[in-house]
Amino acid sequence: MSLLLLTQRKEAKTTGRLETGTFIVVKRGPKDLTKKTLPQLQHTLWPIFAEYIKRNYAIDGWCECFTCQKKLQLGNQNLNAGHFLSRSYSPTKYDTRNVRPQCGSPCNKYGGKPVEFERNLRLEIGDDQVEELKTLSTTPWKWNHADLIEQILYYRAELKEMR
Repeated sequence: MSLLLLTQRKEAKTTGRLETGTFIVVKRGPKDLTKKTLPQLQHTLWPIFAEYIKRNYAIDGWCECFTCQKKLQLGNQNLNAGHFLSRSYSPTKYDTRNVRPQCGSPCNKYGGKPVEFERNLRLEIGDDQVEELKTLSTTPWKWNHADLIEQILYYRAELKEMR
């Protein structure tokens, strides 16, 4: 198992573990997807999925924050992939209907501005889809290796086509 020591805030931000002034040890696991544990697969999938969301909604390299409409360029550290329903609800964590580009600073200070997010989501995908997401989020769920590997491979291929 390989270890990556991170010392800079910028590098730490890409791992999803943000601490400044300290060393952070991130267990990346084996390169072979079939040998990774479920947490390692999720750790591999999230940055790929987040990048897919940002690029999918980008126009000429710029994204608009879904909640406040602030324009951010792809690659900007303040550009995040924000969730309507929390990432802790596993069934909707990687559901493209649940995730949109969001600015990091203002929107995250207010918990992702859930009221604005829901209002905009209802306008975009409709009330039925939003209610379906809410129902799906409370469904008992267990990740399995095959599903996560399939999603990693799918979103990698989609990103390759987008670039």
